[in-house]
Amino acid sequence: MKIAKLTVLSCLTMVLSAPGLSLAEKAGLYKVALPPGNAGIRIFNAGAPLSSGSAKFGERRLGALGTGEASLYYTIVAGSRQVTCGSHSSMANLEEAKFYTFVCGGPYEGALLVDPQPSNTSKTFVILYNLTKTDNIKLMTSNGKLNVVDNTTPKNTGGREINPVRVEFGIFDKQNQRLFDLGQVALSPEKVYSIFATQVAGEVRAYVRESFLASEM
Repeated sequence: MKIAKLTVLSCLTMVLSAPGLSLAEKAGLYKVALPPGNAGIRIFNAGAPLSSGSAKFGERRLGALGTGEASLYYTIVAGSRQVTCGSHSSMANLEEAKFYTFVCGGPYEGALLVDPQPSNTSKTFVILYNLTKTDNIKLMTSNGKLNVVDNTTPKNTGGREINPVRVEFGIFDKQNQRLFDLGQVALSPEKVYSIFATQVAGEVRAYVRESFLASEM
């Protein structure tokens, strides 16, 4: 049985432009068509590390997830479904053909976020998740001169299609004060990347994760 592993991109280089089952990893979310009647869902762990099996969708148990890690997306029949991470369980209402991120740990534990989807398959798609208590955070170039994803409110997301070129990124507040330096991040074309901004003891932290869909073989 082969399990596709999540690619973790925490120190990379990136750049922008103007605008009991066998699993296999797909290339990304640009050209993925969910089966009719299904949604895609994953877990992002903003809290303490989760041991293998302690996170699950219904009866589907996930592997271990460290702090700041995201699982693969899994297809699941749309409707009301139970999601468990550690000691927290809640019902998630999933709509057909949508992708979701369920947040485990942190100030928004149990939040179910609808993930924006890309449309231009020649670009790279970047999503900023504001899982902090800070209003209107931004993803900008680290020198603060250019907005990439603007004004994302708490427990919300913002996305943008960009060219896969090279630049340094940072998380900024609405006064353009840098909260966290992502450094250089490398993106590939036709990929979807999630930047999760979280809060630990009042300090903003951010993690970059590439998005993959696990498909049953």
